[in-house]
Formats: sequence, structure tokens, C-alpha cells
Amino acid sequence: REMAADFEQDGLKALEKRDWAKAADGYMQAMELWEKYKEPLCLSRCAARLGEIAYEQDDFAEALAQFSRQADFARKHKARDEAAHPTAVALHNVGLAQFRCGHFSDAEGTLKQALEQARGVEDAAQVARAAWSLALLHMLNARWEPALALHKENLSVLLARREGDGADGGGGGGGGGAAAAAGD
Repeated sequence: REMAADFEQDGLKALEKRDWAKAADGYMQAMELWEKYKEPLCLSRCAARLGEIAYEQDDFAEALAQFSRQADFARKHKARDEAAHPTAVALHNVGLAQFRCGHFSDAEGTLKQALEQARGVEDAAQVARAAWSLALLHMLNARWEPALALHKENLSVLLARREGDGADGGGGGGGGGAAAAAGD
């Protein structure tokens, strides 16, 4: 397990330097080991990073394939209270990649699922990400009322988070690079 974690760390260091080939190699080596250990959450995290690498290189078909793997692994993770957040993150990433591949109807359905997952675990940060992405999709299709409703929800979630109990609303789970690229 330590060796798998080391490969992941190597991948992360290369990713931070935007050395895509070295980063992908580290994550693929880590995945081989995580598969042996049957660690779906770790596999999900590596698939997310491989998807992020592909997304950053504008290879949206490969990003979609990796983010779909991320979602599959996240669903296989057994711990119910932990699995919903990684699944919401993964679905968001899948939706973004579907959008970039031109699969707009699929993207809308997937982003709705991501939003519902995030709402279900009351993850304010992930609700905000999914609502923002879905609102952008509505705006691009000139569906102003649902876009406005999602922006209002997003604003209320973010204000409640700021004024609330100080909870950080999650975050992690992998795939943040693609999520950050939603505003492209």
C-alpha cells in the first residue's frame, strides 16, 4: 500500500509541474497496485487525476472515460457516509466531460445527479460546483429561469456556508482541476 501511495505522490508532484506524461505514469502505476488491494476509493482518486490530466490537455473523450471510471469506483466504495461525496464529485466531472464532448443532454442529466448527490450529503461546496455548472449549461441553451433558480440556490448555499457553522463543506475527493475548469 505504501508503494501505491508513493506512486500517487509522484503523480501529484508531476501534475503540479504540468508534466502530464510523468503524472499519468505515476497514477497508472498506483492504480495497478490499488487494484490488487481492491481499494475502490483509491482507484477512484487515481482515475480522477487521470481524467484531470486528459481534461487539461483538451482530450475530452479520454477525460470522459477516466471520469466514468472514477464514478464507477466511487459507487463501489462501501462506506455509505463517505461514498456519496466522492460519487457527487465523480458525477460532476463526468458531466463536465460530457459537455466538452458535445453530449449536452447527457451532461444535463449527469449534472442533475451530481447536484442531488451533493444535496443528499449536504456538501455545500459540491452543491455550489454542481449548481454552477448546471446553471451554465442552462444559460448556454437560453433556459434562463432554471439558470436563475440554480444561481439563487448557489448564492444561498454559499451565504449559509459563510454565515453557518464554519463547516468546510467537503472539498477533496479528486477531480478538482476539471471542476475548476467549468468556467472555461
